[in-house]
Amino acid sequence: GKNGWSEPVYLEKPVNTGAIELYPTFTESGTMYFSSSRDGGFGSKDIYYSIWKNGAFAAPVHLGPTINTVNVEGDVLVSPAGDFLIVTSEKRPDGLGSADLYISFKKKDGTWTAAKNMGEPVNSRGVEFCPMLSHDGKYLFFTRKTRATPKGQIYWVDAEIIDIHRPKVTK
Repeated sequence: GKNGWSEPVYLEKPVNTGAIELYPTFTESGTMYFSSSRDGGFGSKDIYYSIWKNGAFAAPVHLGPTINTVNVEGDVLVSPAGDFLIVTSEKRPDGLGSADLYISFKKKDGTWTAAKNMGEPVNSRGVEFCPMLSHDGKYLFFTRKTRATPKGQIYWVDAEIIDIHRPKVTK
């Protein structure tokens, strides 16, 4: 509205379907990344992206096996520049807990590096989810649930952790 936010508007197909679509995140150019349980994925929820084009979102594209597995991928964060993403992934063999944060970098050819477990101190034996960057890009925030904190607590680390994981060359 004139003095603030408008009323919410339902986002029609091709983004919203009869499946579960959740946790949208956007690049500066307007590309939306989100998790969906739609048909055609590898697991019960996978990560997709949809480009904003001619005033609407294009048909969502599945991010493929470098990001998605037969398990659950959700709570995706894409950087404003669209050069990396962080995703919550459940029950991977290299996981420290039942759900961890994984990072992937976009290569110059538009493909993504294999999602890599972010390790400690980000991940733990608990459940890590809801990654978010501070507006200035200096801090990575996330939520962790443990037996002692079943509702979860919010943590933060210096965003330099992202560059520590960045491959030397992303062709």
